[in-house]
This record gives sequence, structure tokens and C-alpha cells, in this order.
Amino acid sequence: MRLSYILTTRNRRQAALDILRLLPANTPLPEDQWETICVDNASTDGTAAAITAELPEVRLILNRTDKGPAAANQALEECTGRQIIRLSEDAYPDDPATVLSLLAPMDSDPQIGAVSGRLIFPDGNAYAGPLPTLATPGATCYRKPVLDRLGGFSSLLGPAAEYDLALRIVNAGFRIEQRDDIIFHRRSEITSEPTDPSERRALIRDHLTIASRLLPGAVGRIYWHDWWMRDKALAARAVQTHAAWSGFFSACIGRISHIFTAPDAMSRESVEDLFEYRRHNTMIGDWARRNSVWRVVLADFSENIWATFNACRSTGLQMRCISDNNPAFDKLVYRDLPIVPAGRAFEGGGIDGVIITTSDPAKIEPTVKQIRNHFHGPILRLSQTVKTATRAQATAA
Repeated sequence: MRLSYILTTRNRRQAALDILRLLPANTPLPEDQWETICVDNASTDGTAAAITAELPEVRLILNRTDKGPAAANQALEECTGRQIIRLSEDAYPDDPATVLSLLAPMDSDPQIGAVSGRLIFPDGNAYAGPLPTLATPGATCYRKPVLDRLGGFSSLLGPAAEYDLALRIVNAGFRIEQRDDIIFHRRSEITSEPTDPSERRALIRDHLTIASRLLPGAVGRIYWHDWWMRDKALAARAVQTHAAWSGFFSACIGRISHIFTAPDAMSRESVEDLFEYRRHNTMIGDWARRNSVWRVVLADFSENIWATFNACRSTGLQMRCISDNNPAFDKLVYRDLPIVPAGRAFEGGGIDGVIITTSDPAKIEPTVKQIRNHFHGPILRLSQTVKTATRAQATAA
């Protein structure tokens, strides 16, 4: 069999039914070449009964707990398809060509472990992971033998789950191919900040666990510091400081336990592929020489701020500050660089250029507009929105 869909759901009967109904029309494969497996995580709203009655062709697994990650791996064991698309309850492929576009690269190149498309929200913005090299949840096709070899989907939560699976795929010698032309639509927004303290605790624990368990040596210590600094500030802004520290100490306990177990950190080559250190160095160095830039402002306190900071330091640039309008980060200091709103970042003048560190396309252009209110010199986008990239390619041609 060529393709297996996996959908996990809990008390989202209508959303799950809507997505499952769309699959036959949007899957241009013979009936015997694809399947759908749905895991119901202890729903109490009649989800399982409704799926059984209306969609008997969907293979239903009844999970008596509400553990999402475990449920996805339970479904993975039942899949017979060579490729796996893990659906979300609110996301669906744009058209039949979407599915074929996900499958084709994997058929032609055995080194591709996953093909990731774009997930578009109702407002037209695209989902952006912490890094542009991560697989997009709900809009990615995985090679099943790769998932089986790696032990399945991540058991971690939030961004940590994206890091975990991507790090393991890349470290195993496979690539994650990013395709901006493959579109999935999402019917609702993703809540970026947890409202429940227990969820905050778990997210911070898992986030820091990635740094201590999978990132090697000094790199792990750097990202532990950076991610904890961000997470703690965001938690304080949400009045969840106690939950943040609880998550921190839980991660510390796990960090100690890793000392006594076999190391499973990824190689430095894999770290480079994921965090793009060489790409940052090349782009920043070329841009600085081309525009005679020396004194710069970094814009956005992103999760990969270290890659930009280190590239600027390596190329001899003088960094003034980090510009970020998120009030959670105001008055913080990152490696001797004050984090200030855009209105204060350019006080006193003397700035030659600005580097946008974020990979989130929904933030890049708004950040540029904010900066243009105070600065009219050269701006480097380390990641580009699709519109900007298309325009740049046309100009180059």
C-alpha cells in the first residue's frame, strides 16, 4: 500500500468527521492504495460511534486514555502504507495534487525522510515552526520505514516534538524537504501560548529536554540557556512563573539522569543542517560586505537567536541590541545585548543595518514595517516569505 493517513482525536467529533469526509475527494490514488486510521482518545462526545456509522472504511482504534503522542504511535503500528501523513483535526490538503506532490519526491529520492508543505491559517498567514528546517505538523508526509527505525513519532509536546522528530530524522542521515508549493489549510488558529499552568510546565520541561538530550556538548548548553530565558520570560508575562520553574526543575532531573545513560546526542553535522550555522555565516558576511555594514541591530528574540548572534560575532560585526516588541522580553539582556522595543533600538543613530532573525513568515514583514518607522538602511531577512523569495528570484533572473 502506498499511503496511510493517521488522525488522532478527542472530543472533536465534527472536526474529525469534516476532515475524514474530505479525504476520498482529495486522495487521487486507487482505493486499494491508501487507508485511514483514526485513534479516538477516550472521547465522550460520540466521536467513535459517529465515525463507525458514517465512515465504516476508516479503521478505528479506541484508546482508553487521552495521550495523543502514544495514540499516534499506536496507529503507526497498524499502518500498511509506505508513506504516512499525520493529519490534524483542523487541517486538510488543498486539492488532489497536494497529496501527489508529497509522495512524488519520496518515490524518487530514498534519502528524503519527510516532505513538508505549508499550513495556511484562516487569515492567510502560514504556520512557522521554530526553525524553517522543521517538519510542519499536519502538513507533512513521512517515510514509514524511517519512522519505524526511529521509534515513531515524538512523545514530547509542542515545539519540542517538532525538534525531537526532525533531529532524529536528520541525524539518521535523511533529509526533510521543504515545499512551499504544497498547501494544507487549517480551519482554526493555533494557540501559541498555553493558558493552563500544567501545560506550561510540560512544554518547558520537554523544550529543555531537547537541549540536554539531543544537542551535543556546548551547543546543548547554549540552547538550554537561550530557551529557558525565553520560556521563563513568557511564563512570567502570563503569570505562570511557578509552573515555569516546575518545568525547569523537572528538566534538570532528566538532565542528571542522562549523565548515567548512553548519550543519544546528534552529530555536529546534523546540528549544522538543522540550525544552519554555515548558511547564517555566509548570508550575513556577504550582506555586510555588499552594504558596508558594521554596526547592526538584531530584530526578534527568536529561538535560534544564537545562530545569528554567533554569525555576527564571527564576521566581526558590532551588535548594538536586539529589537523585539514583545513586552515579555523588554529589559532582558541576551549575552550583553539589551532587548528593547523597536522605538528604542535606533536611538542615537549610528546603525548600518538590521538582521531579521525570525523564520516566521507572519512576523517577518510586520517586523520590517516596524523597523522602517525608525530606520531606512539595509535589512537582511535570514528567512524569506514566499512572496519575497519569489520577487528575489525574479530579480536575479
